[in-house]
Amino acid sequence: MLGWQTYPAYGRHAYIVQESVGAYMAILVLAIWRGRHYFWQIFTRLVVGQPNSEETLYRMAWIGIVLGLSFLILFGWWAGMSIAVSVTFFLFFFALSMAITRLRAEIGFPDHDAHFCGPVQMITSGVGTTNLTATTKAVMPLFWFISRRFDNHIMPHQLEGFRIADSIGLSHRNMVWSIVVGSAAGIIVTFWLLLDTSYRLGLDNMPYPSEYWAREPWLYLQEWLRSPTEIDVYHLFVIGLGFALATMMAILRSAFLWWPLHPFGYAVAGSYDMSFLWSCMLTSWVLKWTILHHGGLKAYRRTAPLFLGLVFGEFAMSSVWTIIGILFNWPRVYQFWI
Repeated sequence: MLGWQTYPAYGRHAYIVQESVGAYMAILVLAIWRGRHYFWQIFTRLVVGQPNSEETLYRMAWIGIVLGLSFLILFGWWAGMSIAVSVTFFLFFFALSMAITRLRAEIGFPDHDAHFCGPVQMITSGVGTTNLTATTKAVMPLFWFISRRFDNHIMPHQLEGFRIADSIGLSHRNMVWSIVVGSAAGIIVTFWLLLDTSYRLGLDNMPYPSEYWAREPWLYLQEWLRSPTEIDVYHLFVIGLGFALATMMAILRSAFLWWPLHPFGYAVAGSYDMSFLWSCMLTSWVLKWTILHHGGLKAYRRTAPLFLGLVFGEFAMSSVWTIIGILFNWPRVYQFWI
């Protein structure tokens, strides 16, 4: 990651956030460009094709996209955002979401947190809070939950759900209803758990970062109102730089098989979670290279179940210790690195 200036507004350094955003946008643009013939074929079939079950699903998907996006934009506008900010906010959110989903589908990366890469941060730091209306600044913290981080983003999980549905012969229509029902139930249960636990134990006694994350967006709002900022030219330049570098890496990987740098790696390299995961990734890369170099593909396939077993064992033991902690009222018996 390149940079030369501290980025104080969100506790990051050297415009790393903006480089990552540029790289993610390059991933999305390249995915659309490479699939342009397929997308055009789908478009022509929707316009002039004969109706069938597959085209009906595509039409329903596009209708859902248009109606859903229109509702969100109008909701943001009615809440107090300017119409320009509302359109930019949700278009950027879905662009970043699709880029992350593309990354997950192609390489299955275990973490894509994209800390502080969301539309709240990009708009306020790029455009400058001076150029935003007071109501826009007051409403934007309400969307902090879809802007702070993206490692728990629902879109990659939905894509994997459809892939699982294909593998077991489940219709997409049934999968859609499963996602809708599961999401509705999850929202109700999660809100109830948070409110009930906070009421019984007290928010001050809740584990970090419950209390801090609750007040975090309003601390930023306070900063925007007290210390307004102008357009950050470096911010916009570094986004373009990240886009250009990621595009160059993708082109070189397509032209030369030996090219070692991947645009996906560039996009996630500056994330917060990679400060924890880099050693794990380095160790796995060294092991993989050693096995392939000395044992070939056959040895790699024989040893792959061992490493999958390590992952499964990690999750299995975490579940066991969590259950033990609940039964005996032992707080934090086991906790993941995050």
